[in-house]
Amino acid sequence: VDVVPAFFDPGSDLAAPIGWLLVFMLSSIPFALSYLYKEIIFHDLDMSLLYLMAMNSNFQMIFNVLFTPLDAAPLIGTSSSFTEVYRNLYYGCKCFFGVDSLPGDDCE
Repeated sequence: VDVVPAFFDPGSDLAAPIGWLLVFMLSSIPFALSYLYKEIIFHDLDMSLLYLMAMNSNFQMIFNVLFTPLDAAPLIGTSSSFTEVYRNLYYGCKCFFGVDSLPGDDCE
């Protein structure tokens, strides 16, 4: 609540990504519909929950790999080239495991 006014201040660093904030919030709608669909369809089936979650994770991984290059597309992603997309992924993975790679990193 404290940062909400910063979104509407044109001089703020938070004002520019307001469109992406809306995209992020709207992205929860397909997730909610998917969850509702699974609840309705799988309610009466005798299916292992672990199998269902494993298949769901597999499809998420496949689609993430397929759509990762879209980060280099103009007006969609934040990277300027395919090389930068994979460089960002590499540095992000290193930071996840606590390795500082770039100046100013704080990957604890």
